[in-house]
Amino acid sequence: MQAQSKRWAEWQKRGEKQINLLPMYGGQPKSKNLLALDKKFLASIDNKGGTRAENSKYFSDRGWQHFQQGDFETAMFRFNQAWLLDSTNAKPYWGFGIICGMLENYDDAFTYLHKAYALDSSDVQLLCDIVFTNFCKYQETNQALYIENASVASQKALRQSPDHAFALYSHALVQYMKKDYASTWEYLYKAKEKGEVGLDQDFIKALHAQLPDPKKEFVKD
Repeated sequence: MQAQSKRWAEWQKRGEKQINLLPMYGGQPKSKNLLALDKKFLASIDNKGGTRAENSKYFSDRGWQHFQQGDFETAMFRFNQAWLLDSTNAKPYWGFGIICGMLENYDDAFTYLHKAYALDSSDVQLLCDIVFTNFCKYQETNQALYIENASVASQKALRQSPDHAFALYSHALVQYMKKDYASTWEYLYKAKEKGEVGLDQDFIKALHAQLPDPKKEFVKD
């Protein structure tokens, strides 16, 4: 069991008073007042038309927009509303997992990301996010388990989409964890050829310290 990060501990403490900050509203029984508010929300959405699955997609899409803007609070609100509308929609779980990961709560992140993958395995980016979360957990613990888990996910991603830039980048992370630095550079070059992936410059510096960039594509000097 992981030691609780300061960022997650602070977020969770806020969630004690504002449960829509927590995935699935904290997973605890709700008061009659909160259940009444849920019922009112669902009725208002139903009255606007569309199925609950369609409206769940709408709210999860809004959640991702807020996440991309760095507004984790509103993103979590929207993911919770999406989950309330349709608990079989993979996207809210994916959102829960990503926010947990950003707050360094990797164990819960794994739970939600794998739940999302169980519901919908069609998006290769989800596998890449599972790889990245394992990479972060490995950096925290140095446990080989997370190399193995990341390797399985990255291999699935590459089988699903061999030319996907993020799949190639995620495999570079796996090679780095395995200390195969030459292979890490090769997969980074391949990722760069296929598209923009927003490389972490701290990661590039750390790799360059282990093995200078052979082609000088990322580090010129």
